[in-house]
Order: sequence, then C-alpha cells, then structure tokens
Amino acid sequence: MGSWFDYITIEGRRGHKTEFFPGNILPLILGIPSMTSKTAKVLAYLESEKVLSFDGGIPSSLKRTQQQWDFPNAWAPHNHWFIESLEATGDPDARRIAAETAQKWISNNFLTYRTHNNTMFEKYDAAQPGTYGGGGEYAIVVGFGWSNGVVLDLLDKYGSTLTAPPISTSA
Repeated sequence: MGSWFDYITIEGRRGHKTEFFPGNILPLILGIPSMTSKTAKVLAYLESEKVLSFDGGIPSSLKRTQQQWDFPNAWAPHNHWFIESLEATGDPDARRIAAETAQKWISNNFLTYRTHNNTMFEKYDAAQPGTYGGGGEYAIVVGFGWSNGVVLDLLDKYGSTLTAPPISTSA
C-alpha cells in the first residue's frame, strides 16, 4: 500500500492497522535502499490519504476524536520525522514534499506565535494555520521544547528557501 503499518497481536487477533499516522513512513528515515526504492509508492499513498493537503503541516492522524493525538492536531516530532523520512530517500519529489511540509510547519508555528502573544505551543492545528491544537486530557502547554527545537532545526535546514506568511493586522 505504500506504507508501513502497525501489526495487531492482541486478544488473539492478528492484522494491520491501516489508518494514516506520520510514523507510517518513518522506516524511510533509515535511508536503506530496499525501503527508499518504494518512495514512489509511498508518495502515492500520501496523496491518496490526502495528508499533504493541510496548510498547517501533517496531522497526527485523520481520526476526528477530539483527542490530542488525532485530527486536526499536529505535533512537532511527527512533522519532523515525516520531513526527515522524505529527505532521507534522496528522491527529488520526496525532497520537494519535505521542503513544502517544512514551509507549512514553520508558517503555522510563526502565525500561531504572532497571533497568540508571541507564544509557542506543544501542538498546532494542521487545518487552520495560526491556531494551536486542542483536545486531550489537559490544557494546551505553552513554550514547549520540541516545538522550539523542530523550528530551529527546520530553519537551519530550509531557512534560505522559506518565506514568511502574511500577518493579519486586524484583530
């Protein structure tokens, strides 16, 4: 299918979870030729799942449960793994998508930072850039280390090609 899925072995059941999660493409990060040779199939899978269509980055899943690990929430480590996995393939189309995803992630972080009193958050909304994520069992956490670290790494890697999003001055 162009993805690596979790294998279920509980309660005597066996099978695969076939839902999208950013970790589905994580094996690509290893840069192993037998895996990266499947890059075209992986890109087709990502297109078919429509996970590249969100302006704010890659969502943690496509499930709509109002839980923190589900849509529309997007987390820094997931986006970072996703980008790094595509980069590791060396494939020009995958690297283009990695750069586009980095642009979306940086733009979302920047817009949210500016919109919410110069504050970084632990999770963001993939569907509405400029909005932090929600749901789950606790209130949104501000100033989160992995968000800061991923932004710094992406700025280091892609800074010369990134563009700043327009900032609305109306409140």
